[in-house]
Amino acid sequence: MDSNLGVLIVEDSEDDTLLEVRQIELAGYVVDYERVETKADLESALSAKKWDVVLCDFTMPQFTGVEVLKIVRGKDSTVPFIFISGTIGEDRASDALRNGANHYIDKLDAGRLVASIERELERRDLSGRMRTELAPSEEPIDAITLVDLLTGRVYPDKSADELYGLDANEKFANKLRQITMEHSNEPGKIRATTVSEEQGRSMIIDDPVRKACEITLSTGYWEGELEQQTRNGKDAVVSSRWHLLRSDTGNPVFIAVVNRDNTKQKMLEARTKKAQRAEILGTLAAGIAHDLNNIMTPLVLGLEMLHRKHAGDEKMMKLIATLQSTVDRGTGVVKQIVAFAKGSDLKREILDASVIVEDLKHAVGNILPKSIRVDVVELATRPFFADGVQIHQALINLCIYAGQVMPNGGTLGLFTKDVTLDDTNIGATGEAIPGRYVLIQVSNTGTGINKEDIEKLFNPNVATRLTGSTLGLSLSITREVVENHGGLIEVRSDADKGSTFSIYLPAIPDHTVSPTMESNLATGCGRGELILVVEDETAIRDITKATLEAEGYRVVVAKNGKEALTLFNQCGDEVMLVVTDMAMPVMDGPATIRDLKDIKPHLKIIAATAHPDSIKQHGLERSIISLLRKPYTANSLLKAVNSGIAASGQG
Repeated sequence: MDSNLGVLIVEDSEDDTLLEVRQIELAGYVVDYERVETKADLESALSAKKWDVVLCDFTMPQFTGVEVLKIVRGKDSTVPFIFISGTIGEDRASDALRNGANHYIDKLDAGRLVASIERELERRDLSGRMRTELAPSEEPIDAITLVDLLTGRVYPDKSADELYGLDANEKFANKLRQITMEHSNEPGKIRATTVSEEQGRSMIIDDPVRKACEITLSTGYWEGELEQQTRNGKDAVVSSRWHLLRSDTGNPVFIAVVNRDNTKQKMLEARTKKAQRAEILGTLAAGIAHDLNNIMTPLVLGLEMLHRKHAGDEKMMKLIATLQSTVDRGTGVVKQIVAFAKGSDLKREILDASVIVEDLKHAVGNILPKSIRVDVVELATRPFFADGVQIHQALINLCIYAGQVMPNGGTLGLFTKDVTLDDTNIGATGEAIPGRYVLIQVSNTGTGINKEDIEKLFNPNVATRLTGSTLGLSLSITREVVENHGGLIEVRSDADKGSTFSIYLPAIPDHTVSPTMESNLATGCGRGELILVVEDETAIRDITKATLEAEGYRVVVAKNGKEALTLFNQCGDEVMLVVTDMAMPVMDGPATIRDLKDIKPHLKIIAATAHPDSIKQHGLERSIISLLRKPYTANSLLKAVNSGIAASGQG
């Protein structure tokens, strides 16, 4: 250690100053000192040179030691600062240490002065070496903290102090002080543990900081991750390395804790994992939707055939109606899964809010507990333009949510009304375009939501916590559906009075025609025309064939594109139209369509798929005449086929 020592002494007593200098010189140092006792002289001395140590009295006529400490730390955060006073007291000394002083010494115990100075100089030198020797240049160091094993003092450097703050560092210091003292038989001597002892202890230590400290004391090094709190109270994840530092004689003197803040990296990793999970979930949902579509399609077609066959049997018709309602709900769920997995274009049609609410009332009667009463008020008369399946599913989501927040029963309200939004009331409903709307409300008498949490209700990450419901994703999808239709959703809720969801959907301007139901199932359409059906699912292939043959068509079937091409080469002149699935093994729909078009450019082809966007993705818009959305009905199938046959006959 360098024997030359620059000492700045803040002291109003010349005699005390000379005594302190003499103590240092007797230890073999050449002392270059300056005594100051005013604020101006202190600032001048700090600006003139860099001092090795600052010694300060605590009580002086001109200003206090606390003021001196603040000025010194404003100029130099690393210079050792030692209070020497006979009046400081234990409490004030502890406060001084927390505020940046390194040591305090009673004037009656001046013999400790040199030892304290040397300890602080050694600590300062170690801290400087840490940044160059212990930290690889490619890894930025956020904070270095030294733990003095002799005194139990913990010294955060400027970066650690700025990052973690005084309170957090003090908690950290207290914990380390307790642990190191537990390992000391006497001050400065660490009780070493054997490797087997340490392994046994590590198995039962839950506190990560304690575990890190004990392993460092035993083995000399520990590396891992710790959770800490920053100055602003936020949680931080740090990559931490602990080194046991020894003196020239081999005695352990310090633990050096080197931390790198990994919080942003961890957040990025978490977002990446979340995105990957969402992508996997979307892929999984798409696969599930595909399988469910293939299950639902023959059910839909089969029920329609049973409906025609047993039209005069009242009991059978009631059973079929019940089954049809279940199939319809299942179909809606499948379409919602498809929309979530890959998104889907809106299939808009003219709708009547009263019809939707009546269907909704019937559906929820089979879903919700009997302890929930359903009240319906229908005042809306204006039609609106929307995808009926998506709107129905969005409303079903709100009804299911109502059932979850009314576990002991209650009232579900369904209300429709024609409303007009203008400058006088548009502010109450958020961002909306003035005009005529159809209002559909779904209310419940269950547990409400605090006003400040209403907006969070549509965030799937927090909705479960706020509502106690598992429908966070479904509520988010509901708002997305409404907004995709140019509408808006408003929520009113009181903690003890339940919630009301108000959905505003743009009404059709100046439209007075009531929406019509889908036309009755066409019968006897075929005249023996030959149709090629390409479908890999046996149930769909068989029921589609049976449906078409029942209406007078001839049908040949293939389970993939390769078989379809073989059949077409055998009887292509007779084939009037092709109905093909898009997702098949061996040879899929797009490849099948292209090869058939190469053979017969004017061939009429109908594509069947649950993902209409796939047609555009493969550039097949001009290669097909119609699109059947799975699961399709017999009526939609026959309409598409009839239209295709007619077009084929025209050329």
